[in-house]
Amino acid sequence: MRVGPRGNTEGVIYYVKTSTPHEYDISTSGPYHDVMDAYEQMLVNFGEECAPGQEYVQKIAEGGAGFEHVTSPIDGHHNKTRKVELIRETNPAMAARLPGPAWCIIVAQVATVAMNGPTARHNVPLKGMQIRGTFGSAAAASTVARTIAQRLADDVGGKMVAKPNGELGFGVIGSFEAMDILHMIEVRTADV
Repeated sequence: MRVGPRGNTEGVIYYVKTSTPHEYDISTSGPYHDVMDAYEQMLVNFGEECAPGQEYVQKIAEGGAGFEHVTSPIDGHHNKTRKVELIRETNPAMAARLPGPAWCIIVAQVATVAMNGPTARHNVPLKGMQIRGTFGSAAAASTVARTIAQRLADDVGGKMVAKPNGELGFGVIGSFEAMDILHMIEVRTADV
């Protein structure tokens, strides 16, 4: 579904972050070169169960106005919500490359209190997530991700552990004996 006129702010790329707090579920999509592509993804992420959120994003997109986030009840339940955020990254080099291959760094904070809950059976429960940069190569993104992981480990007096099997990313473990994973740092690729 087309939501409005195409457009891009010079040197800016966009991500969509979707969170369902009661399920400790957070995801990101992007990068998008055009803000309308991000708006369209927001409509998909809300789903039919969040019709008020879809309607609000549609109105904002059609009017050309900007916004930071929209929170919508799920199936009319005001204690169960989904929040969709538009994240802007000023990155002229990547804005000029898109559409095309891109690598982004995602830093997620693990909800250790929910590790034994029902959500943990399907996904790692998360309490927060940030996008920490977009790069034109896996090597550049991995170098920055390693630095971020080491700083986070130093901040908590923990250890940085590389992901297995050559995957791009790291974990920060606060208590190595208890394997209390505090952060996950991933390098994700997208060919957009």
